[in-house]
Amino acid sequence: MVESSLMEVLPNQASVEDIQAWETAIAEEAPKLADAMADVMLKAIKKDISGGLKKNRRVQREFEKRLMARWKKPLELLEVFVSVAGEAGEMFYETYRVDAAGSNDAVFEVLTRLHARACQISSAIVALLRGGYADDAHARWRALHEIAVVGHFISERGQEMAERYLLHDVIQRYQLAVKVRDHGDVIDEEPLSEEEFSELRAEREELVAEFGNGFEKPYGWAASAFGNRRTTFQDIEGSVDLGHWRPYYAMASSNVHANVHGSYFRLGLNDESVNALLAGPSIYGLADPGQSTGISLCQVTAALLETKSNMDSIVLLKTIVRLERELCELFVQVHRELEGLEGD
Repeated sequence: MVESSLMEVLPNQASVEDIQAWETAIAEEAPKLADAMADVMLKAIKKDISGGLKKNRRVQREFEKRLMARWKKPLELLEVFVSVAGEAGEMFYETYRVDAAGSNDAVFEVLTRLHARACQISSAIVALLRGGYADDAHARWRALHEIAVVGHFISERGQEMAERYLLHDVIQRYQLAVKVRDHGDVIDEEPLSEEEFSELRAEREELVAEFGNGFEKPYGWAASAFGNRRTTFQDIEGSVDLGHWRPYYAMASSNVHANVHGSYFRLGLNDESVNALLAGPSIYGLADPGQSTGISLCQVTAALLETKSNMDSIVLLKTIVRLERELCELFVQVHRELEGLEGD
């Protein structure tokens, strides 16, 4: 636009040298002009910030009303399910925490912490689904599935594996400390002191000497169960008979990583808008993350409760399983109703 305006005001007989001189002058002043215009734009945005947010929030509330008109039953049952699972974990913790502390029960320590994380993630997924963010909810389910897999693996393998899992925290803290030392100046983070770093490195070397070089790798805490070879999450997943979730896990991973498939495949797009650019919430796609969340949280809760089984925990787990099946059916039902509307 500046160049076009320049050509309008320059004399018709302007020489090439004159034009080049004007263009050079404009290029030199352009950064200052851009800064000045950015300041003006920023002030305008801040001046209308309340009005802009009010409008955005009104649009979101209206959208959420339309979404709940369709998904109310499965979403509310999922919310109840997460609450029941959380109460089950709290009851389990309060019942056995004293005995667990007295016996240094590492399995109890691992599973109660994993279950608490699973409940928090599930609550976040509910919030995302209520807002119409199916793809983001599916991305969070990916972490929930990992917790379910690790929880079952620890539950089946017992105390020694649980202890290795807890000790692996030293390996991860050391790796993080190294990264902060390498990039601390750029990210403005204070690295560990030399004394603290040396102590952490000594802890790491002691553990590697005890458990072998494989222990310092990702999932190295589980390496002894696989012949001390380099272990992957997929190895652990298959060993607890949850490998059939791999296609869904791979699909959810596309919402975590910046790969091209994740840019094209969006749960929030229906068949008619498959080529659209989804940049906000959608009424579509809630069934996959919704029912997957119910199943995985049920798995984590089962891994916890089954370590100290009694009549109360058996009844509670059966109730949770029935809730999970019902909410899965409801999510599928609403999904099929929406598909039917598309056909119309």
